[in-house]
Amino acid sequence: MSYTGNDNFDRFYALAANASLISDPAEIFRQCRPLLLGMIPADHFLVFYNDKLRECLSASFAYNILPLPTIEEVTIPYQDPLITDLLISRQTVTRQDYIDPLILDVSQELFVPIITPEEVPGALYFARMTENPFTGAEIALAEFCAYLMVAPMERAHWEERSQRSHEILNSFREKYLAILDALPYPAVVIDPAEDRLEEVNRAFLEWTGYDRRQIFQCPFSALCRTPMAIRQGAAWPPCPEKVQVAAADGTLHEVQAFSSWLASREPEKRIITFVSDWRPARETEPQPDADLLIRTLAHDLKAPLQSLKGYATLLQEEQGYHLPAGAVTYLERISANIEKMEHLIADLLDLSRLNGRELPFQEADSFEILKNALDSLSGLIEKRPVNMIIDSTLPRIICNSVQITQVFSNLISNALKFTREVEIPSVEVGCATLEDEYEFYVKDNGIGIATGDLEHIFDLFYSRDADERNRSTGVGLTIVKRIIEAHHGRIWAESSPGEGTVIRFTLPQLLSRQVTFAGE
Repeated sequence: MSYTGNDNFDRFYALAANASLISDPAEIFRQCRPLLLGMIPADHFLVFYNDKLRECLSASFAYNILPLPTIEEVTIPYQDPLITDLLISRQTVTRQDYIDPLILDVSQELFVPIITPEEVPGALYFARMTENPFTGAEIALAEFCAYLMVAPMERAHWEERSQRSHEILNSFREKYLAILDALPYPAVVIDPAEDRLEEVNRAFLEWTGYDRRQIFQCPFSALCRTPMAIRQGAAWPPCPEKVQVAAADGTLHEVQAFSSWLASREPEKRIITFVSDWRPARETEPQPDADLLIRTLAHDLKAPLQSLKGYATLLQEEQGYHLPAGAVTYLERISANIEKMEHLIADLLDLSRLNGRELPFQEADSFEILKNALDSLSGLIEKRPVNMIIDSTLPRIICNSVQITQVFSNLISNALKFTREVEIPSVEVGCATLEDEYEFYVKDNGIGIATGDLEHIFDLFYSRDADERNRSTGVGLTIVKRIIEAHHGRIWAESSPGEGTVIRFTLPQLLSRQVTFAGE
């Protein structure tokens, strides 16, 4: 059946007006093709899609009948001078007997941008092999048809973005599962409100004897005899609870479970790690050193974390403008939790390096050590006015200067953190000389510490910060304690709520010759 020019235009107009009812953009372009060629005769017609990710205009086989059956697409890279006219100047371009035409042996070419107020999502291309140029009326009609093609082209962009977002989110899930499987202890992700398992790692399956098909048919309460505290505890630090876990053969394992929110603002999902001597003993194979295990685990976690971070950044930069507000919020939460995990890994590595190492000691000026610590915190100190009070008569000491620098850095950064709400924050560092040791102190005028918390602040993973966005890893003060004990000193805290905190530590005036001195 043939149609007149007016019939073609009416049909094309109706098709463009109802494009939102056709789910497949390729079907829209397939139906548009004969109608456009009926109005503007041409030997070749292509619909170009503005592919920003690949930085080119692309006419793929999905939307077009390509000039050769052996090719999958025709592209115009952003470096082509034609792009300046089409995407920047937003102008229609005609070329006659061009030395390097887009399609071999064509004589007349017409490029028409598809324009929206924000961007140029694509372009139409007409080409003739004859010497007949495109007339002014044909060009005007092509431009009007390009205007009517805005909705179908935006639909194509939406489908493309949706597919890419889906691929990226699938990649997120794969990386997330890789991190979960990298954990050396059994772990599960649950939805407490639905009493449902969301995910389990390989260690949990090995420990309990379930296979993946069985495990997701069981409600979480049937697997774990869980006290309510595990479902309502704070996001960080994870608090241990004694629970019983039922294995596939009915055996009940009594273990400690650490429960935390999967994301700080999504308390409906929780990750639970079960800690016990769950691995079978191997008489012929020695157990791995704990420090080596921490270093190996940290190394294995870094790569997927960096990959997750890269994907999150890429998704936000490339697709953030088009994502709904909720998706952008989720991306921000992902990035924040990745950053928190990176800090935790760094702190755990620092902690592992303290164990079992002979420390090189030498005489050093503690005032210079303190200056180095303050230099490392300059970015934090300069964010707001802080009244720093430093005792200029700090003594010379025998120590590992790198580690004592870390002690001052951790204690001062901790003091700065807990003086955030004080109008004029003050941090004082000083020292008193006792009979056979020096007693250093770091004093602040912050919020203070409750009496019941004082004995726990040096515990691993303990954090007293109620602000989830700024909650620490709970490792910094543990590192400080380990360093001071390695220097044969003592450390303790004195505080009352609302009256600030003083953390004191001692260092011997003369260390035993059993320690290793630098250069010996």
